[in-house]
Amino acid sequence: MTRKGIIIIGLLLISAGIIPFVIFSLQFFMLVPIGGGGNGTMPTDPSTEYTIIAPTLEPITPNPSTSGVITLDWNDAEVINSGLPSELELSYYRIYKRKDSGLWKLIIVRDVEFYYDYGLADGVYEYKVQSVWYKPIEVHYSEYSAVQSVVVDVKNFPSNPSIIINNGETTTNSLEVTLTLSCDNADEMQFQISEDIWINWIAYTTTYIITLFENDPAAPDYRIGVKFRNEDGTTEDAGYGDIYDDITYVEPPVPPPIPPKEEIDYTLAYVLIGVLIGLFGIGVFLKYRKQTIKSK
Repeated sequence: MTRKGIIIIGLLLISAGIIPFVIFSLQFFMLVPIGGGGNGTMPTDPSTEYTIIAPTLEPITPNPSTSGVITLDWNDAEVINSGLPSELELSYYRIYKRKDSGLWKLIIVRDVEFYYDYGLADGVYEYKVQSVWYKPIEVHYSEYSAVQSVVVDVKNFPSNPSIIINNGETTTNSLEVTLTLSCDNADEMQFQISEDIWINWIAYTTTYIITLFENDPAAPDYRIGVKFRNEDGTTEDAGYGDIYDDITYVEPPVPPPIPPKEEIDYTLAYVLIGVLIGLFGIGVFLKYRKQTIKSK
């Protein structure tokens, strides 16, 4: 065999290996839109027909989403065949998205039946899912699932709220207590000072002094609740439950009574003073008289 013949045979053998590979690659990676939902029937040979059931994408909740994070869930893909047993195997799912009726984009390929999409800005988002099946040298696509949409309206709610009474003390001797407060993105706050009593909204501050009701039905055990809010909403809107702290009022100890001062009876003192004055007067008189007698 000549050198030229050997080269020709080699090129033919190489082509025989490359061409099927290229065909398979194009089939595997090429996007094949098959409509918006329903069943896709894919004949593969004269004796076998595959019915590939489109995935069912569940409605998206919550809707609207205020966090910018959404969760997609769909059912297991399914293929139904007639005739000979199916050799198709599920490979993966393709997830498509578009925003505000724009162009559809393939955002990710997954081999499980859920996906978290996050970091979304405000807008209307639509999603659909497609399953991809394969058998040797063949790739098959289901139709798209029905489209599910969600409104994203991101809110900057107050977050991480807390309240502490008297630096964490559990009892107090005073009905006036000091609240230590914290909450990210808060503009105002409101306190629950009794079971059914909330005071008016006031400007947010990290320290606040409040007076407990002496005749509160819950006394001596007090619970003070708080809510925070800003222009987007409250801590309740953000999913925070009750925010409160407890303290028990204890009557201050009563000091022992001060004994009354004993009254001092000065009668005897007065008598003695009178006697002394009288004796002094007599002494002066006698001395004066004695001097008078000598002078005569």
